[in-house]
Amino acid sequence: MGIYRAQYPTQGSFMTFRTLVFTLLAALTVLHVMPLSAAEVVGIGLTASLTRLDAVVVEATVKSAPTVVLVGGLHGDDASVADVRKAVAAYEQRRNRPLRLLAVPLANPDAAFLVFPPTGIAYREHAESHALWRWLGSQAPDLVLIASEEDAGLAAALGSQTVADMGRIPAVRWVGTGADWVSKLGVIAPSDARAELERRRTRSPRQLAEELATHYGHDFDQPMYINAIALLARIRLGQIDDVRRLVEPYVDGSKDSLARPNGLVMAGHIVFTELARRTGDPRYVAAVRKVADLGFDSAGQMLEAMPYHDQYSDSVFMGTAIVAQAGALTGERRYFDMADRHLRFMQKLVLRPDGLYRHQPLTDAAWGRGNGFAALGLALTLSELPIDHPGYAHALQSYRQLMAALLPQQTRDGLWRNVVDYPGAYPELSGTAMIGFALQRGLARGWIDARAYRQAVEQAWLAINSRVSSGGSLIDVSESTTRLPSLQQYLQRAALLGNDPRGGAMAMLFATERMDHESGWAAITRCATVKSASARYSCMDAVLRDAGLLTAASEAKPVAVPKPTPVPKLIAEPKPAVSAPPAAMPPVASSDRIAATLARVQRTPDGRWQLSTTDNAIWQQTEHENVLPEPKAGQDITIRKGSLGSFRCELPTHVTFRCVRTR
Repeated sequence: MGIYRAQYPTQGSFMTFRTLVFTLLAALTVLHVMPLSAAEVVGIGLTASLTRLDAVVVEATVKSAPTVVLVGGLHGDDASVADVRKAVAAYEQRRNRPLRLLAVPLANPDAAFLVFPPTGIAYREHAESHALWRWLGSQAPDLVLIASEEDAGLAAALGSQTVADMGRIPAVRWVGTGADWVSKLGVIAPSDARAELERRRTRSPRQLAEELATHYGHDFDQPMYINAIALLARIRLGQIDDVRRLVEPYVDGSKDSLARPNGLVMAGHIVFTELARRTGDPRYVAAVRKVADLGFDSAGQMLEAMPYHDQYSDSVFMGTAIVAQAGALTGERRYFDMADRHLRFMQKLVLRPDGLYRHQPLTDAAWGRGNGFAALGLALTLSELPIDHPGYAHALQSYRQLMAALLPQQTRDGLWRNVVDYPGAYPELSGTAMIGFALQRGLARGWIDARAYRQAVEQAWLAINSRVSSGGSLIDVSESTTRLPSLQQYLQRAALLGNDPRGGAMAMLFATERMDHESGWAAITRCATVKSASARYSCMDAVLRDAGLLTAASEAKPVAVPKPTPVPKLIAEPKPAVSAPPAAMPPVASSDRIAATLARVQRTPDGRWQLSTTDNAIWQQTEHENVLPEPKAGQDITIRKGSLGSFRCELPTHVTFRCVRTR
């Protein structure tokens, strides 16, 4: 039968430690037999008449099986539809499923004109062709079977074109006769598209962010939020000097960042917040304050709300976060008060009773990026508000309410749709990245329960990593959206395929947020799902390198192969080798907990906290994130062990952050 058989390195007398780990994890992956699951129906798009297009998913018995797509009904509800449905029903009953079968029984219910590759604006023109084409590209099957003699050029286009910027996919005609059609397929080789998808999925968050940073974040001629978010991500990658060069005209007096004020420009000033924290340069603080002061009259009294909101849900981010950041930078409570007031003002306009956000009051449409803006704004604002401020509790409740409303709307593939609560609306990348960022921030700060939301974050990350190429190409980013009076107009917003600064910036933001938070064992588990042995090696190397456990010297150093007997314990309780700790450690209360008292606190030149304890140890923050309330000398601190040799510092205020001992 046509199943994949992964190849693994043979054991010699010596091998590197990571080779052993790869071998064991790969063996687990291939030998793991999944329980049989029922077929699942998922929406993959909409026709021009807004009829939902459905696919049926039947999982394979083993994870390493190839993926095959069976397509029927290209010319309407003809005999091929019944043939495909019959084949799917029979395959679902099999105890041994050598394929992961995806079937689209009725790909063109309205018998619309089809063209492949599709032309026109997706998904406004040739909606059926675009929906099938891009879905096939994003799924990256190894083989497509077409239950029609006349296929509008689909098979030829799949085999010769780079489908949705993913790769070529072999396609052949399928005749649904006989119960043994699966075995007749023979050995199915990985398609070009599948190889590209697997390569993308091995990337660590840092790798993806660095790839995107070569394409986005090199322009600040217009000080808008899109450019600012890409620059913020580049700062997190350590590229601060070039970012400072790009923004310098706005702080040296050459340019006025508010020469053309609007909501997009207000939000663009968040890059100055990050630079202020990294450098201590008061010019950046002044730039942020200048925007925040727009919320006050000449007598210093708060306005009804921040200006330039235009009644869009976008302003939950564009008007709220920047003024909260001004409060954190200056310590002036009036800015926190304004952030709270603006949030409540916007919620009266755009918050729906079900917890989702309408884009603007003309329609109840829950536009995907509009909800992404709300999620991003709430997460960034919560990161700034002091816990004892009255607005904090409201912002936290609002954040949790939105996350709870979004969770059931996530698709099987980990994305949120362009209209989040409309089944069949296209999955949209930028909104997914924004929501993914907000969830990741919430998990790290303890705002939401990891048991309820961790899987959603992992799925969102897998979706973003899968839909972004190394060249910066993205699958399905909604075009810019203005005030639209109908749901249908939101559903038919153009879905961009290719390079897009907005989608690229949001993907960078999500990647850099995950960069410091992806747990070691979760990353190892992700690597274990990679089928290609060489790609699995690269994935695992990236995990160890990001954790600081793999250097050029240690990477090349061989070690003796352990005896077979301890192998099960290594798999069940991974304990990567780490350097022995310094001799003089703070008092240890348990095997994974250190208790100490802060003697001195200060910031490093790049803005991270450095904490000296009374027993002469020094712990330094490893991530570039806000710590509020700020740590103070005399406070108790608890250091807890994390994964892969990492630590988390916990303050009495229950604020935690990753840290490393430097002395």
